[in-house]
Amino acid sequence: MKTYKICAKIALENFTMEEYNMLNISLFDILDYLPRTDCGSCISGSCTEFAKRLQNEEAQLEECRRLFSGGYTEEIEELRDLLKTAKRI
Repeated sequence: MKTYKICAKIALENFTMEEYNMLNISLFDILDYLPRTDCGSCISGSCTEFAKRLQNEEAQLEECRRLFSGGYTEEIEELRDLLKTAKRI
């Protein structure tokens, strides 16, 4: 049996399907909630790079000044929930 099949089997046995899906949060899942203006107000320089840093737990959501400048309340909450769930697993 290939290594990835073994890992998938172990993962499915130890996690619910929802938890397993959270292990695979994609870059696009995170980007869906970011402004995508590439304003450069964070140290990442672009929303894609910032999403990568969030995905790898190398950045804090608050580093995106544009997101917290107003009008993104729902996106902030959704993104916090997404990232919090991913960290619990």
